[in-house]
Amino acid sequence: MRVMRAIMSLGLLIFMLALPAVATETPYLCVNNPDGTLTIAGYFGSGGSVTIPAALNGRSVTGIGIKAFSECYTLTHVTIPDGVTSIGDEAFNDCLSLAQVRIPASVTNIGNNAFWNCPCLTAIAIPVRVASIGHGAFASSGLRRVAIPDSVTHLGREAFYSCSSLVDASIGNGVQEINGQTFFQCTNLCNVTLGAALAQIDEGVFSCCSRLSRIKLPAGLQSIGEGAFSACASLTNMTFPPGLTTLGEGAFSSCARLENVDMPSTVTNIGESAFSECSSLARITIPDGVTSLGCDLFYGCARLSRVTIGNGVESIGSSAFGFCSNLTEVTVGARVARIGDDAFWNCKQLTRVCFKGRAPLLGADVFAHDEQATIYYQPGLLGWASEFGGRPTAFWNP
Repeated sequence: MRVMRAIMSLGLLIFMLALPAVATETPYLCVNNPDGTLTIAGYFGSGGSVTIPAALNGRSVTGIGIKAFSECYTLTHVTIPDGVTSIGDEAFNDCLSLAQVRIPASVTNIGNNAFWNCPCLTAIAIPVRVASIGHGAFASSGLRRVAIPDSVTHLGREAFYSCSSLVDASIGNGVQEINGQTFFQCTNLCNVTLGAALAQIDEGVFSCCSRLSRIKLPAGLQSIGEGAFSACASLTNMTFPPGLTTLGEGAFSSCARLENVDMPSTVTNIGESAFSECSSLARITIPDGVTSLGCDLFYGCARLSRVTIGNGVESIGSSAFGFCSNLTEVTVGARVARIGDDAFWNCKQLTRVCFKGRAPLLGADVFAHDEQATIYYQPGLLGWASEFGGRPTAFWNP
């Protein structure tokens, strides 16, 4: 990803440098825009507090170009003039002393990595006309709070990646998808408000947000991506909206304090390891719309005591419930036809596994070390015998 950013930035920089430069008596290098306005392409001043002029040589300034102030280590304050509509890629990246930026109401676009690695930048006001915030735009900055206005429809990947001081974040009603790792490793983030239009949370968006204890998901959310909330160590409860269909691989893995999960009937896809190592999770019901349980799905959920697997599930993956050391009872839906290796390995407190359907095909060591377990089945169904997977069987009359 870093290589691709470098290539893209280099290409854009070459394009801008190909434009005719405008000489001024100020510490700015400018390029002509097709409409006769100017874009600031470079700065060679002494830093400190800088007010960018609204016009140079009688021509309006409407853009801050690629890398225009990049690595200006002495820059502390910037006022961008009214009339500027775009802040280019990496325009202020690596400005290590930059503490304050005034973005005018005219700005509609904030480019990729525009304020990346500005650790002294603790506050920013994003104007209500901004439509796009590029990937990595404020990554590794010192921001403490951020409010994304309703005008924003594109929120790029890693936009606030590793903002370790960020505490509050609100996302406006224009954002339908939060792209990957947008708030990854924002270790102090504890208050998040999501907009009503949000339908998709991509991979790793809130991963490693270790202080995030609760979050209200909007009613229209349909998909939660791979590792989206993984390693959110303070997350305790999760209520999913009724239209949710997909939980990605590792979506909530290693959420050690997650106790309650209310999964709606609309869920049809649950990825591998989605709840692995959720050591406080006590009970779970798999909806009937889910057709398979992936590998390691609930592996290491030490407090999980009861599981109900819906009637739509056809297969249970390897180690899906492995090392659930307090699991005592499992009810298996009528359509399960295959159970993978080690699926219930080392569930030492397991006493009852109740099958609603015929005997499924078993992988290796499905019930290994489950020395207290008895397998229950309903009379008249095919494939059952006095033992199953090395465990004794008995009739079940639910």
